[in-house]
Amino acid sequence: MIENNVKSTIKSLGVFSKMMRDFFNSSQETEHSLKNELRILTNYINTENIRFDEPINFKILNNLEFNEDLILLPSLVLQPFAENVIKHGFTFTTLNKKIILTLLNDVDFLTIQIFDNGRGLKEDEFYITKEKSGLGITKKRLEFFAKKFDSKSSLTICNNNKEQGVKAEIKIPLVLITK
Repeated sequence: MIENNVKSTIKSLGVFSKMMRDFFNSSQETEHSLKNELRILTNYINTENIRFDEPINFKILNNLEFNEDLILLPSLVLQPFAENVIKHGFTFTTLNKKIILTLLNDVDFLTIQIFDNGRGLKEDEFYITKEKSGLGITKKRLEFFAKKFDSKSSLTICNNNKEQGVKAEIKIPLVLITK
C-alpha cells in the first residue's frame, strides 16, 4: 500500500481475508477435519510470508493411511506452533527459513511433527506451554479432545538434536469422521 502497488495490495488483502475467514469459521467449531486445519495453517503462513523478503519454505510430508478430510482433530491447534516459530524462532533469521510438518498414524494415534530451523529454545524459554500462552491453551484443547474419546494425548517441544531449530510433536487419538 505504501508503495502504491495496487495489484500486490489486492493480492495481499485476498490472502489475509482468506485467513481471517478460516479463523472465524473455525473459532465456531471445537473440531474439524485435518484438511481444514492444514488449509488454515497454510493460509496463515502465506499471510505471514507477505511480510518477508524471503518467504518461509513450508512443506507438508503426508505419511497417513487415511485421507485428510476423514481425520478429526481439535480446531486451531497447529497455527500457534507456526506463530511461535515465526515470532520467536525466525526473529533474527532472514534466509532459508523452513517449517516442515510431518503427518503419521498408527492404529490408534495421529502424530503430527513440526520441525523448524529457527534459533531454537534457550533454557529459560521452556515456559511456552504455560496455561495462558497459545501453546498452553492448545495443550488443554488436545487433552480435552483425547479425554472425549477416552484416550490420551501428548505434546512435546524440544530443541531439534539433528540441526538448529525446534521439534514439536503432537500425539492424539486417531478419530475418523463418519459421514
